[in-house]
Amino acid sequence: MGWLRRRLFSGFFRFLLRRFLWATLYPTEASLRAVGVSDAKVAARAARACPDRAKLAAHCAAPALSLLARTRLTVRPVAEI
Repeated sequence: MGWLRRRLFSGFFRFLLRRFLWATLYPTEASLRAVGVSDAKVAARAARACPDRAKLAAHCAAPALSLLARTRLTVRPVAEI
């Protein structure tokens, strides 16, 4: 894979990984409201700001980022994604 393709793929992968992590690890206000959380807006904001949740996201993404690094694709740490 040429330099340009690697760069484009890396950017697209970061986009997809960010979307996946956001959808699976960070509940939305609407989803919290749907399960009966009384103050869903505050709970969703707290989940996004939780450092333990950010560590979990980094841990979950580590295997995928490691695989990309082994294939010489440009990867960034999860905190930058």
